[in-house]
Amino acid sequence: MSFKEIKAGEKAKHTEDHGKKQSSSWINGMESSSQASTSAERKNHHCKSYKLIIDPALKKGQHKLYRYDGQHFNIPNSGLAPVDCVRDPRIGRIWTKTKELELSVPKFKIDEFYVGPVPPKQVTFAKLNDNIRENFLLDMCKKYGEVEEVEILYNPKNKKHLGIAKVIFATVKGAREAVQHLHNTSVMGNIIHVELDTKGEKRMHFYELLVNGLYTPQTLPVDNEPDASPTVNETLQIAATSNVPFWSNE
Repeated sequence: MSFKEIKAGEKAKHTEDHGKKQSSSWINGMESSSQASTSAERKNHHCKSYKLIIDPALKKGQHKLYRYDGQHFNIPNSGLAPVDCVRDPRIGRIWTKTKELELSVPKFKIDEFYVGPVPPKQVTFAKLNDNIRENFLLDMCKKYGEVEEVEILYNPKNKKHLGIAKVIFATVKGAREAVQHLHNTSVMGNIIHVELDTKGEKRMHFYELLVNGLYTPQTLPVDNEPDASPTVNETLQIAATSNVPFWSNE
């Protein structure tokens, strides 16, 4: 290849590159002028909001179409009508519904980790007849308010009825009315003891006394009453030491 041929090839290559640069600069100039005119149009209108009406990523072959303040478009004669009222598109319809919803009220579990004053909704029953079961106790208490839980305690050793029970009401008012109407009343021939026991401490005290055999369900001391009569175990111990039957008057 001669020197002249090399020069001619380089010249043709330079001419082609120059043409590409001119075409690219012409395109960039058009884009820049278009962007400048669009920004100038927005500046003249002093727009506060805009919305992308047509997105080329979703509709191929289309140009981006913006609407400013609901009235003006970046492309003249877009064929779309302006809107009178402009609203925030971020406010979803799902949050603007006025339908009333019935949500359940959360209930806190009352245990040793509970913080704050405990609502007095727990009631302890004592000196119950051993024929009383949960269903009977529920029917007796639900007339004073909604009942959440009913439990009758049994001796874990012999499964005998201890005559004590726990009833938890849904409201404080129901628990107070139950105590007011049922305390010192006769149920199945027994005068029952009913009191508010917020944390169940009094009931557990009764439970320990009965399970350890210190008292019977009917001799259980309640209302901080002094223990006037000896227990069955104490009577048997006295009779054994004195060799006198415990039913003797001597």
